[in-house]
Amino acid sequence: ILSVVGSESQPFEDPNKLAAPVIPLAKETATNLRVVVESAAVANELIRASAGTGKTYQLTSRFLRLLLSDVAPETILATTFTRKAAGEILDRVVSWLGHASVDDQELGKLATAVEMPDLTQEACLNKLTKLTRQMHRLQIHTIDAFFMQMAKSFSLELGMTPGWQVLEEGGAESNILRGKAIAGVLRQE
Repeated sequence: ILSVVGSESQPFEDPNKLAAPVIPLAKETATNLRVVVESAAVANELIRASAGTGKTYQLTSRFLRLLLSDVAPETILATTFTRKAAGEILDRVVSWLGHASVDDQELGKLATAVEMPDLTQEACLNKLTKLTRQMHRLQIHTIDAFFMQMAKSFSLELGMTPGWQVLEEGGAESNILRGKAIAGVLRQE
């Protein structure tokens, strides 16, 4: 992840306190502006591709690479368009770790996919154990669900009534509200 630390008005005073290396952007801004490079393993990534081209595989591999690099699961966000794909990512993460923890061939496939040739079955089992204890913290969502979560978190700031919700189209509540809205419009005419 690339983060800008400091500015001309608020320079970062002690780069030695950072856990990651500090790299100056340019000589003229080196004293006031620095970029923190935490790790190539945790850089943000966007995967854009057509249907059927392996996006779910890539997201799963990326998610596992981050987990196996000791990135906290609650800090990883994986979004996709469909609930099915989000479910597949979660299923693949858990099953791949499970299979790799007991099968050398699956361990080899996972090690290749996550670019970690020294990956061990013990490491996979430990990560699986920790992951299953923290399933409620995983951030694997559809894009819609992610934005809903954000909107609910900031409902007051957005001027929305606390406890608001989006109704599923075609559901009973949705049909009742639609009927009331139509009746209200017709009364006004």
